[in-house]
Amino acid sequence: MSLKAEVKVCIQKPLARYFRTVLQNNQKNIGRVSFQQIGKLRTSTKSTNWMFFKAEQQIFPAAKSFLWNAKVKIWSFLYIQVLDSYARGRWPRT
Repeated sequence: MSLKAEVKVCIQKPLARYFRTVLQNNQKNIGRVSFQQIGKLRTSTKSTNWMFFKAEQQIFPAAKSFLWNAKVKIWSFLYIQVLDSYARGRWPRT
């Protein structure tokens, strides 16, 4: 199956259209995707306390893995580090 055919099968229409336009058949696979996030999060859908965070995420498509490393502001000068990951079809804490 070609890359363009695989894209058509697995993702939503706007994103699939974009990938079909920019990706070429016989193109090397993407080994790693990195991006940074800045925003707010809360620990529960019932919580009204939103906390600012900065994070970096690494995604490794071939290994079906990711690593999310965040710094969450709890109070004025107090932060916690949050790590989350998924590797080869398993959550590390299970």
